[in-house]
Amino acid sequence: MYNRNFICSRCGSASAAPVEDCPACGQITPISHFDEEWLRKWAPDFAAACTLTAKDHSLLSGLIERYPDQDPFVRTVARAKLLHARVVLTEDVEPDVVTLHARVAYRLDGRVTETAVLGAWDEPAVPAGRLALRTRRGITLLGMKAGDRAEVLRLDRRYERLEVEEVLYQNERAHRVRSRLAASPSSASGGVIAFPARRSIPTHGGPDDDPGPSAA
Repeated sequence: MYNRNFICSRCGSASAAPVEDCPACGQITPISHFDEEWLRKWAPDFAAACTLTAKDHSLLSGLIERYPDQDPFVRTVARAKLLHARVVLTEDVEPDVVTLHARVAYRLDGRVTETAVLGAWDEPAVPAGRLALRTRRGITLLGMKAGDRAEVLRLDRRYERLEVEEVLYQNERAHRVRSRLAASPSSASGGVIAFPARRSIPTHGGPDDDPGPSAA
């Protein structure tokens, strides 16, 4: 049973008691009731619909071991994705899947579309336009694809519906495009397409040509 009831709303660190200064960012938000039963039932089914690259799966596994005292929602969803998500080779991931460092357009409860880059787990300060993987929205987005929806339990114990509208940029997709361009014939010749040499065609002599001595 998870007995740390105080969760930092910014960095996800957990504490057994409220403290004045979070070691990471100085803010601790209390959670008095955490719906673990709902989470245990929901997380595996949600995770099974997600897709992780082999690289992201390996990274997430290492992070869970490195940071065991995380927000229970983040920890449970992360572990469910490690166990139940579909894992594919990095080069085979579909272009509409949210991977680490992807730029995503998403909506919360049907409101105005927001965009963010899914950032690294341990970013010390998350600037505007980025979502750290350790946040509830961040860990939920990882592995979702365009059109997917999910319920996210907020720190105030209310639920919000997160919907992925579009993956605007994906590192893996960009790498495939660069590889195709580098392998194309036009790219190898500096953008100039080489044609075979033109064969010379003999021409008949004109009136000014000397035909040489005539036959006797």
